[in-house]
Amino acid sequence: MKVCAFRLRPFTVDTRPTELLQKYDGFEFMQELVDEMTSDDPARRPTIEVVVDRFARIRASLCTGKLRSAITRKDDPVSVTAPQRARQLIRTLMYIVQRKAAIPLP
Repeated sequence: MKVCAFRLRPFTVDTRPTELLQKYDGFEFMQELVDEMTSDDPARRPTIEVVVDRFARIRASLCTGKLRSAITRKDDPVSVTAPQRARQLIRTLMYIVQRKAAIPLP
């Protein structure tokens, strides 16, 4: 039987979560959890069970307006973000009229 000479690490070095926080507005509420998940010290990283529980609590703490807000790049000028936000507002109003939840539950 072969034994693996290396140990798999959960949340390996993957810059996507941190890039998301750096490039887009509105994800500040995830900063602390992402920092813990991408810690250089594997012992400080939370287990997936802890991540799922914390994310559920974070999501539950967000207001409907936050959950329905437009996602825009931080470096985009207002001439780009204003139309995006206008489209998102119209879409949000349609969803509210149709009584669609901001986050559908299974």
